[in-house]
Amino acid sequence: MSKYNLTSYYTTFKITLYMAEEYYKECQEDEGEVTSFSSIKDFEMGEKERELFDFLNSLDYEVVKTLQVIMYIGRDSSCMEKDGTYNYEETRKYFDKRGWNSKKSIEVNQMVEKFRLAEYLKKGFEKLNIVI
Repeated sequence: MSKYNLTSYYTTFKITLYMAEEYYKECQEDEGEVTSFSSIKDFEMGEKERELFDFLNSLDYEVVKTLQVIMYIGRDSSCMEKDGTYNYEETRKYFDKRGWNSKKSIEVNQMVEKFRLAEYLKKGFEKLNIVI
């Protein structure tokens, strides 16, 4: 029996994915790609980025950890098992062993700073056979 019931987070996954997609769109609407920071304003969060941050930060820390593990599974193949599959529980054990920041907001920020979060989540859901 699985220790983690990912299906219980389905609604949160769906909302997070939608908000991450909106954040990505906001990034695309900005003028070009930022290559340097010329003012403190360059560090300010956009509206959709702030909404995503606030939403994720309002979630239980366990949910944030779950989303972050899925994000990393979706981002690259370093979480792949020897047989080519992806296993949430094994990946989560790795992250739990490595340790989490004491402040949830630090983990949330690590997710939100990735403007391709929606892409990583979609790929993570796909690799874990979670249909959103």
